[in-house]
Amino acid sequence: MALYQTKEFSFDQPDALIDKTHHIFSRSDDAPSFFTLAITRHPTAANESHNRHGDRLVGEPQRSFPSFELRKQAVAMVGNETFLRLAHYRGKNDQRLHRILVSLFRRAMPDQEQAVQSTTTTDQSELSPNWPSAFSRLLASVRTRRLPEVLA
Repeated sequence: MALYQTKEFSFDQPDALIDKTHHIFSRSDDAPSFFTLAITRHPTAANESHNRHGDRLVGEPQRSFPSFELRKQAVAMVGNETFLRLAHYRGKNDQRLHRILVSLFRRAMPDQEQAVQSTTTTDQSELSPNWPSAFSRLLASVRTRRLPEVLA
């Protein structure tokens, strides 16, 4: 069992429970926003490399979206952590979306690795030239928190 901390509270997380928490930030509350930031968590294969994880993340949209276009896949530093960064376009029914995914690998439980993924999605038709730099500033402000001692 590990201590699980949220913004509002903490609790003892049983080893059998997998963290699949989602956080979604949007520019509007009433309709689909032309810009969203989603943070998700999901388990990864043991010792999965950043690039192998990226290949898995790219595979699904390549099969699902005929207009999928990978723009970038690279390992990058954010603060003093290594992240995987993907950028791609995808579309369906004349809607073209630009997405940037940034994944950090963390130990979620003593025997479980986890990817914490931040994804920005922007409707290409309403793309502001300011949003990529705004997201870059957000990434530059990331500070990872030390995991509870029980996981060390």
